[in-house]
Amino acid sequence: MKSKLISLNESNHFGLVAFLDCEYTCWENSERTSWVDPKYPQELIQFGLANLDVRGNGYIEKYSRYVCPRINPVLSGYCKDLLGITQDTIDSAEDFCTVAGEIFELL
Repeated sequence: MKSKLISLNESNHFGLVAFLDCEYTCWENSERTSWVDPKYPQELIQFGLANLDVRGNGYIEKYSRYVCPRINPVLSGYCKDLLGITQDTIDSAEDFCTVAGEIFELL
């Protein structure tokens, strides 16, 4: 399947548009190292999805879940400050496989 970037004005040619938003673990040096440090890989910690009915019914479905990272389950202070996510939120989050299953069912 080939993807194509379209403007929001062009989106009225479609019935539904899905918006995705993901947040990942990060450290103060992540940007400088381009997230390639094997001890600190980029791991999903939040996944959001919103389906918009372009023809006027607004958002018809919204989904947001936190994900507990597997390799580094303790967030850096930098990450917590940047994203406004608490460690308690991550500690009580589901693992990626559970969240991926929910997303699959939703789609």
